Amino acid sequence: MVVESGKQSVVPFSIAIPQNAEPGGHFAAIFFGSQPPGAQGSGQVSVGGKIGVLVLLTVSGSVSEGGGLLDFNTNNNQRFFSTLPVGFSWRVNNTGGDRIVPRGDIKIKNTLQFTSATLEANKAEGSVLPGSARKFEAVWGNKSPVISGEQPESPKGFFAMAGSELSNFHFGWYSAKLNLNWGLSNQTSNASYSFFVIPWQLLLIILVILVIVWFIGKIALKRYNRYIIGRAPAQMPPQ
Repeated sequence: MVVESGKQSVVPFSIAIPQNAEPGGHFAAIFFGSQPPGAQGSGQVSVGGKIGVLVLLTVSGSVSEGGGLLDFNTNNNQRFFSTLPVGFSWRVNNTGGDRIVPRGDIKIKNTLQFTSATLEANKAEGSVLPGSARKFEAVWGNKSPVISGEQPESPKGFFAMAGSELSNFHFGWYSAKLNLNWGLSNQTSNASYSFFVIPWQLLLIILVILVIVWFIGKIALKRYNRYIIGRAPAQMPPQ
C-alpha cells in the first residue's frame, strides 16, 4: 500500500489469538515505513523513515496482579523552594501478568493543613507493562512541558523571581501526599513528601521597604516634635 503525500488511508488488520494463549497482557507493534529514495551516484546516502503503533491485548483468565510504588519525591529531591513551580516524580513497578494504569491524585497541604492544590497523578493514563517500572511526573504551578527528571524552570533575575513569588504567593512548610490505585483488585499505594516554600526575594524587598518607611517616619516624627515645641508659647514662671 502506498499513501501519497498529504493523504491518509485506513489500514485494516486482524489478530488471531491462539487457543493456548496464556491469560494476561500481550503486546505487539505494527510498523509503517517509507521507501528510501534511490541514491544518486557513489558516496550518496538515502534515508527512509519508520513509525510504529503499539497494540495492547489482554487475554481473559486468572491473571496475577502485583507491584507497587517504588518512590515519591520532588525532582532532584529538592526540599527548599522560593516560588512555584514545584515538580514531583514517582515510580511504579509491575510484577503482575498484565499492564496496569495507576490512577490517583497528589494532595498538597500547607502548614495549617489546608489543601493548597490537588494534582492528577496520571493525567495521560500511561501504562506500566509487566516486568517493568515507569516514572510519572506532575507539576504544581506550571502548565508548560518539563524535561523528564528536571525541576521546572523558574523566572530569571532577582526582581522577576520576586514578581513570581508575589503572584504565586506561598510560604511555609508543605506536605504532598500521593494516593494511587490500579488493577482489577483495586490495589493501593500512598506516600508523602515534605518541602518548604520560602519567597526570600519578596521577603527581602518587603524588609527593605519597612526599614525605609521606619527611617522616614522616625525623621518625620522628630521634625514634627520640634515644630510643636517651636509653636508652643513660652511659659513665664509665677511672680
